[in-house]
Formats: sequence, structure tokens, C-alpha cells
Amino acid sequence: MHLSKTIFNKNSLRILGFYLVGGWGILEFVSFLVDHYMLSSSLIDVCLVTLISMIPSIMIIAYYWGIDGEHKWTRFEKIGIPVNLIATVIFIFILFQDKELGATTTTIIVEDEEGQKIERVIPKSEFRKKAVIFFFDNETADPKLNWLQYGIAVMLQADLSQDIFFDITLPNNYASEMMEAGFSKGVDLPLMLKRKIANKIHYKYFISGKISKQHEEFSVTISLYETKRTKLITENTFNGKDIFNLTDEISVQIKEDLEVPARHIEEMTDLPVSEITTNSVVAFKLAINGYTALLFDNNYEEGIEYLERSVKEDPSFAVIYNALHGLYLNTNMNEKREQALELMMKYLYKLPEDKQYHVKAMYHHMKGNPEKRLTILKMWSDLYPDDISPHVELVRYYHDKDQLEKAVSENKLILELDPEQYNCIREIGDIYKQKGNYETALKYYEQYAEIFPDEYESFTTIGDLYKTIGDYPMAKSSYEKAVAMEPEKISTMVKLARIEYRTGNFDKAFEQYENALNLCKSPEDKESVYGGFSSLYSLTGQMNKSIEYLELYFDEQEKYVPPIVVLTFKLFYFHRYISAGKKDYALQIIQTIESQLQPPFDNMIPLAYCEMYIALSDTVNPDKAESALEEFEQAYNKGEVQLLSSVGLIGYHGDINVMKGNYEEAILNYRQELKQNPTDVSINIDIGKCYRKMKQLKKAEECLENCLKVLPFYPEAHYEIALVYSELEDKEKALEHLKTALDIWKDADDIFKPAQQAKKKLKEWEG
Repeated sequence: MHLSKTIFNKNSLRILGFYLVGGWGILEFVSFLVDHYMLSSSLIDVCLVTLISMIPSIMIIAYYWGIDGEHKWTRFEKIGIPVNLIATVIFIFILFQDKELGATTTTIIVEDEEGQKIERVIPKSEFRKKAVIFFFDNETADPKLNWLQYGIAVMLQADLSQDIFFDITLPNNYASEMMEAGFSKGVDLPLMLKRKIANKIHYKYFISGKISKQHEEFSVTISLYETKRTKLITENTFNGKDIFNLTDEISVQIKEDLEVPARHIEEMTDLPVSEITTNSVVAFKLAINGYTALLFDNNYEEGIEYLERSVKEDPSFAVIYNALHGLYLNTNMNEKREQALELMMKYLYKLPEDKQYHVKAMYHHMKGNPEKRLTILKMWSDLYPDDISPHVELVRYYHDKDQLEKAVSENKLILELDPEQYNCIREIGDIYKQKGNYETALKYYEQYAEIFPDEYESFTTIGDLYKTIGDYPMAKSSYEKAVAMEPEKISTMVKLARIEYRTGNFDKAFEQYENALNLCKSPEDKESVYGGFSSLYSLTGQMNKSIEYLELYFDEQEKYVPPIVVLTFKLFYFHRYISAGKKDYALQIIQTIESQLQPPFDNMIPLAYCEMYIALSDTVNPDKAESALEEFEQAYNKGEVQLLSSVGLIGYHGDINVMKGNYEEAILNYRQELKQNPTDVSINIDIGKCYRKMKQLKKAEECLENCLKVLPFYPEAHYEIALVYSELEDKEKALEHLKTALDIWKDADDIFKPAQQAKKKLKEWEG
């Protein structure tokens, strides 16, 4: 009774009232500071938690100091208040230790490609908002408005991309996954599939929507979800006749819902979406029709036609020139590609700033200016230090330049910026594998598998590594784990078949390919199986069957791969025709592709001729191969060659030196190639041949054994080491390896030269 009377007397209530009013005032003041100076919104939470946590101290003060008359500090006050204060500090530390409590932005100074200094205020990575916008549902019952399902999502993504606080994407890269789930046009997806995709690409939020229409007015409902818990954060409906204005309204509301600082929203340059895209509904609808034709139908011809009609309707529709440039590049239409590239730069100002850097980097890449391309990419990464996009481009740049350590560093930086970019863990593993650092590669692959123990790719990557080093039991075990998770995953079945033929079980490999073929559901699946058949028939010397499946491989590839990629692949598989004795047809392939390829891809043709001359080394002057290689390298060094890396070029020099009889120089070339590409142990065969011809037989034996450790049923290696043992006068080993090669080649075509040479040697050695 005494306690309640003391707490609720007039003086005590006055003290409590002052605290509550003062606390509210402090909250309002902190809220003002957060908005005005773009500070972390977590400061408001810290303030609120502090005020609540200190209530016990205020209650103590109200109890003891609310009594009339003179008062001295009691022992309870002296202990209770400090304890409460210490507990509050500890509590706040525990709750907010991982929160950024300072400014949401930072200021940086960078130089552009012309050396001009630029000062920019950018958001810190902790405060960027990452969201996937899924295509909307059409509830108008009017199929003529289906294009808006994609149109509003695309416009919203473009509009929000103006804001440096946002990392917004569309589910374009998951079109096949949506179609395999039964949603052929990527709309009307169930909530859990949206969550699965957003979670897979590690975006914290996803946005879905639905469109309805009454009379002449559209009604668009936007739902914002937190990905991890599939929790609906907000749902808002917008009404209006103009889809461009509606998109602008939606954009502002999403910023507010995701707590972007109010001052930033007020002060940023937020152009209407019609300014950065088009103000023509007709042009926009044509663009969206082209977009869906490409995304879901893989129809390049129709897609290009729609996009060309779109920019004819609105010549300033800048983003479409960007799309057309890529399409013209992939369809080998160089003149149109050049025009699109220049128009893209002309209307560059209409693109969001981050997209401008992407376009400028691509422009310098296509113009053969690697230094300027690198400058742009570094500037982009400086201006958007929390955006992984420029670092992804830098990874590609360093891969192109074979600067693998820098590619690793960029991937590590991506992981620092966004620890949920888990694919970078695998990519780092891939780079270390490419460098021959298998132990480190395995460490990264296992790290990925530990995070995703239920993902089949966790085990296929580990299996690939074991296959590379020749540990086939471990490789097979890893692949079987992957199959257990995805029983009908064709790519994994193909990997298992490769293990069978690498371990000498050729009949079982053929059987597994047949089983996989019966389960194929897509062109990608069939392409993978036909490629496996072709490689296996090539290994066993059945070149006519190899070519038969190679052509089926290209037939499937043409159904979903850009035409320029198909032409490029064809350009470097013609050697199988030469092995089948079809030299004239191989030449015809090169000449046909040569007549089709436009710049810059035509610069690859000299390398194809070089490879053909090397394949015909018995009848061709080495100077022709050397001249062709020199022509290619000149173009490559000027940055005029697309799609190819320099890795492997040194091997061509080795082949040419072999043609000339310069075996010592050839060995230096091959060893350099092996250093660049340590995963290709077959290079040891070339080195071994050179040592044999130089009569350095022990070195030849060592190189060939190195190959056979990883490829124990590689017939060419067995044939070559048989020749070495013959010269070492070890007839038993020579016959053993020769018979192994002939057993693999037992069904080889009569025209297949290596098998015929091996048969001739067997007759010679057996008398």
C-alpha cells in the first residue's frame, strides 16, 4: 500500500510524466536527425530501447524522490541505478552489435576515363535494398493486356534502378526454372516458387503484383515480401489511367515501405520512368513483346523485329539499343550492331547511371580499348562500392586477360560486399582448379557444400575436381550423391557416363548415355548427351559415328543458343572431320563459316585455318600454319577478338615447332601451356612425343606416365608410351600398352589413322 501511494503521489507522477514527455521529445529529435542527415534508422531503435530499459531507474527515482521533504541517496539507489545503466548498455550492445549506427552514406572521389575527378555521396552497403520484381498477374480478363504483366515489372525495375539505394532485378535468368515448374510464360507463380527463386539469388525482398481494370482506369496492387520468412510487409493499391504515372507512384511507395531515408527521397534526382524509357505506350508494348519472345520462346528473329519496330516508334528509347546491340552481336549482324552501339552512346543520358557505366565499359570493349574499359569498371566500382555488378564485370575482364589472381580477389570482394553471393565461393574454387591448386579448390567447394548440403551442384563440383585429378572412385561417389538429390538431372548422368569410359567401362558408358537420352526433356539435355556420345565415339576411333552425334549436338544447340555461339563451336570441331578422312568437308565448313562471320568474329577464322594446317601437318608447309597464327594473334593483341581467351595459344606454337622439327622449342611451348592450363594433362602426350623424337626416352616415359595417371584409358597415350618402351627395348611393356590402345580402338573406322598405325606396329613387333 505504501509503495503504491508513494509511486502514484503527485510528485512521483510528475517525475514519470517528465520522463515520458522528454523521452517522446528525444525520439522525435532523433527521428528528425535520422531523416535530415540520412543516419541509420537503427538509431531510433537504440533510443527507444534505451528509454524503455531505463524505466526501472526512473521508477526508483520517482519512489524515493517523490516524497516531500529532504532526501538523501539510499544504498538501493546507489546500487540499483548503476546496475540498470550497465544492464541497459549490455542489452543495447547485444541487440545492435551487428547494426551500422552511423550515416547511411559516405563520400568518395574518383577519376573517370578522361582523368576528371568526380565527388559522389553513395549509400553504405548495409542500407541498400535488394529486391526481385516478379511478373504481375493479369486479373482484367482481357488477354490483350497480358503485356502489362511484364511491362509494369520492367518499368518498375528501371525506375527503382535510378536510386543508388536499390539493387533491383527481374527473374530473367530463371525463365527455364519457371517453365519447368509449369509456368511457361513466367506469370501466376505460386508464392513459394517466388520465394525459392528470390532465396536462390539471395535477395532479401521480393515484389509481386496484380493488375485489374475498371472502365478506363487501371488498378495495380503491389505486395512486398521479406524473402526469408515469406512475410508480407506491405500491400498497396494504386489507381490511374496512365501506366507510366502509376509506375512512378509505386516506386515512391516502395522506397517508403523499405525505409529509404526521407531526405534522400526528397533530394535525389528521380526522373519519371517515361523519361528514362519511353513516353510511347505503342513503343513500350512492342518492346515488351520482343522481350517475352526472347525470354520464353528463344525466338531471336521475332524478338529483334519487335525491338526494331519499338525504336522506330520512339528513336530515343535508349535501353532498346542496348538490347539490340547484344542481339545483333549474337546473331552475327555487324553493321546493325555498330549502328546500335553508336545510338546507345548517343542516348546514354536516358539510362540509369549504373547502367551507363555498364554500357560505356562494353563500348570500349567492343572498340578494342581494354585500358579504358578497365578504367570505367574501376570507376563504376568506386562510385557504387557496395554494388557487386562492376566487380562481376571485373572478374570477367581479368578472366579475359588471364589475370586469375585478380579474378580471385574480385570474387572475394564480392563476398565481402554480399556474403550471400555463394556462387562466388564455387567460382573461386574453379579458378584455383584452373591454376592447378586442387587442395585450395577443394576447400572452397567443400565450403559451398557445407552451406548447401541439399543442393546437387554442391557434389557435382566436388566430383568434377576429383575427375580432373584422376580420383575416379571419389568422383563417382560425389556424382552419385548428386543423382540421389536430383535423380533425373541429365548433366549429372552425363558426368557419370564419362567416369565409366575414363575407367575403361566403355559399354557401360554407352548404356548410360542411352538411358540419359531417354529421359531428356529439353534441347539443353539432348545437347549434353549427344556431346557425350560424340566425344566417346571420337575416343574409340569411330569418327563417322562421332560426326553423326556431333551434328545432332549442333541441331539441339541451335534451338536455344545464340547463332554466333553455334558458329564458333562449329569452327573448332571440324578436326573430327579430318580424323574421319573428310579433309575437303572440313575445309568447306571453315569456308562456309568464314563467309557468314562478320567483324569482329571473323578474326577467329585465321586460328581455324591454323588448326586445320596443324591437323594436316603431314602434307602442309608449317609456314602456312605460322602465318595464320600470327594473323590471329595480331587481332587478339589489339582487342579485336571476341569470345576467346589466350589460354592455349602457346600450344599452337608448340605444334608448329613440331611441324618444323624444332622439338626443344616445342617442349618449352608445351610446358608453358601446361603451366597456364594444368588441368589438361593430355599436353604431356605432346611433350612426351617431343622427348621421344629427341631420344630422351626416360623423360618421354615420365611425361606419358603423368598423363596415364589421370587418363588411364587414353589410347593415344598408350600408343605413344608403347613406342617409347619399344625404343627402350622393353618389349613386354611396349606390347601391353599397344594392345590396350588397340583394345580401345577395336571398333575404330578403317580410315582412322592412329588405329591403323597401331595395328601395323603390332604386326611388326609380333613378327
